[in-house]
Amino acid sequence: MPDRRKEDYRRHGDQRRNYQKAYNSVKRASRRKVSKERRLQHEHAKKLVRYYRLPPPYRSKIASISRDEDPLWTSHMRRREDEVWDMWTDHRKSLMATHCDDWLSRYVADIHAAINKHVAHVRELQNASTVSDLELHAHRRFIAGLHQEMEIIQHGTDVYEASLLEEVFIFSGRGVRKAYFRRAYGF
Repeated sequence: MPDRRKEDYRRHGDQRRNYQKAYNSVKRASRRKVSKERRLQHEHAKKLVRYYRLPPPYRSKIASISRDEDPLWTSHMRRREDEVWDMWTDHRKSLMATHCDDWLSRYVADIHAAINKHVAHVRELQNASTVSDLELHAHRRFIAGLHQEMEIIQHGTDVYEASLLEEVFIFSGRGVRKAYFRRAYGF
């Protein structure tokens, strides 16, 4: 009898592994155990992406892979980032309405100019040694959020919408990959 059990176990091994793989892809975000609430949010977002037939969200290299909120993300940073994101969303919509053909190139150029201006400002603060670690983190989040916005919007509005549903944006609480940020911006 024990030989038969081993044989059944071996025979159904591929089916079991396929089931576990499918289960993990739906129930476990990024192959980690997550809370029931977080899992249900993730499942709901995946269903919306499938319902609207959106492509999978774009994973930016500058944002953290973890779905957890940035532990250094303060309420002040949150308010400021919300204001900035609303401003850029309004700007994008106005460009889409007024410049139908080349709104994307104008939008990307405007974000790029804003990033360069902010990076120069942060470097001035660093040279004057008047910036704290938390302030530097806030500036880093601001620049990385704009970088990510610029990066994702270039893949199309449907990818952008899918990324919104999946909450992959730094402005929605994701952390910043500091190593990638340092390579890109030098601080």
